[in-house]
Amino acid sequence: MRAVFIGASTLTVTTARLAIEKGHEVVIVEVNQERIDELSEELDCGFIHGDGSFPSILEEVSPENTDFLFCLTDNDQDNIIASLVGQEMEFDRVITRIENCDFDKICKQLKLEEVFHPDQQVAHSLVDIIEGNKRARKLTELQGDLLFFKFQVMEDTPKNVKGLDLPEDTRMVCISRGKDAYLPTEQETLQEGDIVTLITRDQQIDTLSSKFKLPHPSESKKEGE
Repeated sequence: MRAVFIGASTLTVTTARLAIEKGHEVVIVEVNQERIDELSEELDCGFIHGDGSFPSILEEVSPENTDFLFCLTDNDQDNIIASLVGQEMEFDRVITRIENCDFDKICKQLKLEEVFHPDQQVAHSLVDIIEGNKRARKLTELQGDLLFFKFQVMEDTPKNVKGLDLPEDTRMVCISRGKDAYLPTEQETLQEGDIVTLITRDQQIDTLSSKFKLPHPSESKKEGE
């Protein structure tokens, strides 16, 4: 894929670096020549010096050969203008970064279809982690030292059941996905957001808590005090 980034912001540099590592072609359009000189030493991609909201500058990146136009400067107004020019020049997909939610209505009126709010998305993800841990980790005593242990599948959780590498005396009981729950198989593929219920022994709780990045029982007790 070929991606063009307007503005050499921190988000642009981080995204561009990952895209390059995965073999995609990247071009960065930036008004600050010193910033280009700095980044050209660390990023193996193309650079164009100029204002990305100018049609003459965007014409240089060949809109017809570009899969994505990312407008990621640190200025909302600049991103909106560059996105409008990009749409008019018929870039395949135009993605617009907006920080101020007051511009949402304007973006809709201007028919900018792919608008995102990085800070809000990160904030929601962090709260989901907090709420996910709060909802998912529940220990229910059975008989003797057997317990139910629940955890939520996160982005970095292995998605193959065998890849979970569960400790001895631990078995998977069920998987809850939305409103559905079912018995797993060894060939099961987990999805982010799944709630997995295990049956295990008391001595394995700390190991499982560490593995799935959940609070240890002692920490949970302190939170409830």
